[in-house]
Amino acid sequence: MEVGKVRMYTKQSRWTASLKRWFSGLYLVSAAFSFIGIGTISLLLPLLQGTVWQTIGAALLGSGLTILVTAITARQSSNEQYKKEANLQRKTDIYGPRPSAGST
Repeated sequence: MEVGKVRMYTKQSRWTASLKRWFSGLYLVSAAFSFIGIGTISLLLPLLQGTVWQTIGAALLGSGLTILVTAITARQSSNEQYKKEANLQRKTDIYGPRPSAGST
């Protein structure tokens, strides 16, 4: 009976961790798109054709693009790191530990 509860708790915690990770990425992407949208509107809206508004719009547009690119590359980078670690672990499990540099 206890084992079933532990398995259920583990599955639920994995599910909630995955959901939290997905929402944290979603917040970054939605903030990026809102910055891009507000920046574009500030740049292109005829009522806001002052130098200050164009500067603010350009800064928001640039910030939004930076956030978007950073979110994408950070996720890709961590995926590549996980793959590298998994591959090294697999090689150690199959072939054994690497010999030290001094031994022949």
